[in-house]
Amino acid sequence: MTVDPRCSRIVSFRLSREEYELLEVACLVRRIPHVSECVRFAVQQRIEELSAPPIETELQQVESRIEILAAELDRLQYLVHFQMALSPEEAVLPSK
Repeated sequence: MTVDPRCSRIVSFRLSREEYELLEVACLVRRIPHVSECVRFAVQQRIEELSAPPIETELQQVESRIEILAAELDRLQYLVHFQMALSPEEAVLPSK
């Protein structure tokens, strides 16, 4: 049996009987045939979660985008009001 070089490390830990049974059920529900595959998948997901930027960073990015959109909305409202205040001869029609 050849071992994939990317998966050549072994991690070992103990589970209680109840924990192992719950793990088996979780694997079956997810249709993962082997407990080791199920555990590897769970560990990979957890690593991705821990690698993700903190929620505060994501919130700051969202707040920044909202500020940009709010400024653009203000600019567009100003332009609309400015165009409405002009006489029809002074209004600038958008080019096609």
